[in-house]
Amino acid sequence: MEINNFEQKPISIESLMNRIELLTGKMNRLQDELNLIVKERSAMAIKITDAQSRIQKILNRLPQSSDNRQLNLLENTISETSHDE
Repeated sequence: MEINNFEQKPISIESLMNRIELLTGKMNRLQDELNLIVKERSAMAIKITDAQSRIQKILNRLPQSSDNRQLNLLENTISETSHDE
């Protein structure tokens, strides 16, 4: 038996092993959750990059201030989006 300096009560090896097992389980669950969060963040970063690319394509189609032409941006965007997906 060992003595816990904080509580001044004897702690058995079995009790310590149980606590270690409990903490190991908690650490494993936290690691799994962290891995999931990292994957989700990576997927979100890809979606953001794709959205930025689509926005830039739309912005590139906008007429310059000196250009008097009208563009049908909605029709062009819908046709491109259906090709992208």
